[in-house]
Amino acid sequence: MSFLFFIFGLIVGSFLNVVVYRFRSGEGGIVTGSSHCRSCRNALGWQDNIPLVSYILLRGRCRQCKAGISLQYPLVEFLTGVSFSFAYFCTSVLYDLSGGILIGIALITSFLFAVMLLIFVYDYKYMEVPMAAIWWGVFFTFLLIMFFDFILEDTFVLFSSHFFLHGMAGLIAFLFFFGMSYYSDERWMGYGDSFIALVIGFFLGPLGTFFAILFAVWSGATVGILLTLTGAKGMKSAIPFGPFLVSGFFVAFYVMAYHPHLMRLFW
Repeated sequence: MSFLFFIFGLIVGSFLNVVVYRFRSGEGGIVTGSSHCRSCRNALGWQDNIPLVSYILLRGRCRQCKAGISLQYPLVEFLTGVSFSFAYFCTSVLYDLSGGILIGIALITSFLFAVMLLIFVYDYKYMEVPMAAIWWGVFFTFLLIMFFDFILEDTFVLFSSHFFLHGMAGLIAFLFFFGMSYYSDERWMGYGDSFIALVIGFFLGPLGTFFAILFAVWSGATVGILLTLTGAKGMKSAIPFGPFLVSGFFVAFYVMAYHPHLMRLFW
C-alpha cells in the first residue's frame, strides 16, 4: 500500500508543478489548461507527462525543441511521492487503524503534506505564500482533528480540549510571526509566514509547533550565515523563511512518527 501511495503522490506532484506555474502566470485553468513546453509552446503528449519517468526518458529536455526542463519538476514529483508514502506509513504505525479508515486518514494527511510542499516551492521561487494553499491546509487539518476526535475517541465536540489545544497553538504561532512582521514592516519576515505557522500549529499542537519553529529558526539562521559568508547573499538580502517553516513541520512530524511515546505530547 505504501508503494501505491508513492505512485499516487507522483501524480499529485506533477499536478503541484502545474499549480505553482499557473498560480504565478495566471495562464489557463489550474485543472483545464493543457500542458506545453514553456520554451517552444508545443503541446505535450501523454508520453511526455508521465511523472518522473518522462523526465528520465527525455533526459531532462523537451522532445521538440530540446530545451532543458527544470529539475524542479522531477524533484517535486519525487518528494510528493515520498511524502504520500511516508504519510501512509506513519498513519499505520502510530494508530491502531485498518481498512478504509486508515486509508482515509492517510489520504487526508497526504493532501496536507502536498499543500505544504506547494507552499515550500512557491515561497522559495517567488518569496510569496499562496493564500489559497493556506486555507486548504487549514481545511485538511480540521478534517484530521475531527477524525481523531470522532473515530479514535468516539466523540467530537467543537471546543474539546484536543481541539482547543491545537487551535491555541495555531493562534499563538500566528500571532508570534504576525507581530514580528508588523513590527519590522516585513523586514524580518513576511506576513505569509504567520499563516504557515497557523497551519503548523493546528496540525502539530503545542509541543510539535515548538519543535517545528525551533528547527525553522535554527536552520534559517544557519543557511543565512553560510550564504552571507560565501558571498551568495548580502547582509540585507531577503531569504524566504517559509521553506524553513515547512521543513520544520516535516521534521517535527518525523520525530513524532519515529518516537511513538511522544505521540500524546503532540496530539
